Amino acid sequence: MNLSRTLALACLLVLVGCTGYESVRVEPEDRVAVALLPVRNEAYLPGFAPVVQERVREDLLRSRTVRLVTRPGEADRTLALVLTDYQEAPLSFESDDTGIPSSAETELTVRARLEHPATGTTRETEVRVREPVFADSGSFVGPLDQSQSILAGRVARKVRAWVEQSVR
Repeated sequence: MNLSRTLALACLLVLVGCTGYESVRVEPEDRVAVALLPVRNEAYLPGFAPVVQERVREDLLRSRTVRLVTRPGEADRTLALVLTDYQEAPLSFESDDTGIPSSAETELTVRARLEHPATGTTRETEVRVREPVFADSGSFVGPLDQSQSILAGRVARKVRAWVEQSVR
């Protein structure tokens, strides 16, 4: 009985001692510091640049090759993204001959530029992603609204892979 009380007290002390403990992620020094510049929107998609900015930022934070920094002066590389084009192409139409599409394919094109400030060298690529969208309950409203999050996520994954490959 005395042993069980001692064990319970020891467990309680360990739990109390761990209160407020925070896990700290140690950054390896061999990661390349990358600053993500604000996304420019030359495709004139209202509100879309911040969505792409956030998704790319989130993806780069998960990278094991690059370390995201907030100031370009602290960076080994700067990453600039430009939304250059957005297209919607109808895939099928309503059967009642109204001409309203029931499905479409959306396509987003983004130009990515990675600059090495110390050497002045740059690398560029074009990222193009597509997503089909479908009418919900007969109303086909806003293909971009339906595909925005998916397109941004696909851009982010492709940009992250390209950046990781470019800095090696």
